[in-house]
Amino acid sequence: MRLPLTKKNKKVQPNGYGLVEVMVTTAIIGIILPVLHQIAMIPVITQAKQMNFQQAELTATLYAQASKKQGAPIAEVPEGCVLDTTNEALKTYIITCIHGHIERVQGKAAVNFVIADDTVDEVVCEEDNNNGHGNDCDGVDDGNPGNSKDEKECDWFDKQKGKC
Repeated sequence: MRLPLTKKNKKVQPNGYGLVEVMVTTAIIGIILPVLHQIAMIPVITQAKQMNFQQAELTATLYAQASKKQGAPIAEVPEGCVLDTTNEALKTYIITCIHGHIERVQGKAAVNFVIADDTVDEVVCEEDNNNGHGNDCDGVDDGNPGNSKDEKECDWFDKQKGKC
């Protein structure tokens, strides 16, 4: 048998709350709820930012690869991207892409690329012109014969010229 709440027995019925308890609970929840909401949103924001970064990186990489294949930067730059020339003489470029409409979750990616010529510059070499290591153009170190390269060895330039 349940006893009603009175001044005499001072017992609360099971699962019963008074007005004070409800107000205190509501105030505590009101203080904690914004913090819990921010914590709960962290994975959602991180995932959205990562997806936007992947899209921006893919766009920049595809543009760089297409430009390399064409041999010159493509005139039509993708939406949300900016192409900068870092060195005109060396044909080095950087494309920066931003993807996402909300600034908090925007992804930004930049890709550097070089458009290289197919030709390799010829190395100008004169006889008895020291290359800084004591070797002449023929690879013979006249001052230190033990340091000369063997005729059987091939360096990178010789391989490029088809001498080996």
